[in-house]
Amino acid sequence: MSADAASLPVDPSALMRSRPYRALLVLAAFVGLLVSVLAWVFLEAVHALQVEVYTKLPAHLGYDTVPSWWPLPWLALAGLLTAFAIVRLPGHGGHVPSDGLKAGGPPTQPVDLPGIVLAAVATLGLGLVLGPESPLIAIGMALGILAIRTSKPDAPEQGRALMAAAGSFAAISTVFGSPVIGAVGASCVSILRLPLSSVVIALLLSVKAGLAVAPLVIVAVVVAYLASEALTAYVDTRVGAAAPEAAT
Repeated sequence: MSADAASLPVDPSALMRSRPYRALLVLAAFVGLLVSVLAWVFLEAVHALQVEVYTKLPAHLGYDTVPSWWPLPWLALAGLLTAFAIVRLPGHGGHVPSDGLKAGGPPTQPVDLPGIVLAAVATLGLGLVLGPESPLIAIGMALGILAIRTSKPDAPEQGRALMAAAGSFAAISTVFGSPVIGAVGASCVSILRLPLSSVVIALLLSVKAGLAVAPLVIVAVVVAYLASEALTAYVDTRVGAAAPEAAT
């Protein structure tokens, strides 16, 4: 390949219609389903721990009402477990809750998962922090990267980024209500082929749900748009191949 050809910009439409990219989309869909199930299990486990520690355990020990001092030892235990995850385990326990949700920074790696899960379960399950969004994003991202490394070790950086995004969006969408909204931001883009307009339409239809459903809508629109492009390319190829045969 010449230097001039190598310097030419990549055609996004051609990239989306390529066989390797379609294979990555299939893998991303599988990762999304798996991460969604694991995110649900994580949320249920955290909720069960909260109920057991702060509701059932005092009754089992004979207390008619929860003593006012009851949270103190559990908060201390949560602090010790979190400190261990931060100091001794890779990943430093994951995202710092006081920083809020923000983009940027290096992606979470699979080796960081034990520390992140330990810190998340300790802080959420024992009452140090509220809101599972950051741990879910980190866990989903790490699982997506682990999947691409296991199945396609030679995948390009764009493929790893796609898997990381699929995992993180699948995990965070678990806390955002019904997927029916996504089925709508999907049907619109399949017909209109206008991704931005489809996102706006779906968000206007779900205005009462607020911005919480926005990630689910965006993921549904992108997946539906890419699938429509791939199917269109397949049909065009079949029709183009059949035309010369019909002419002869």
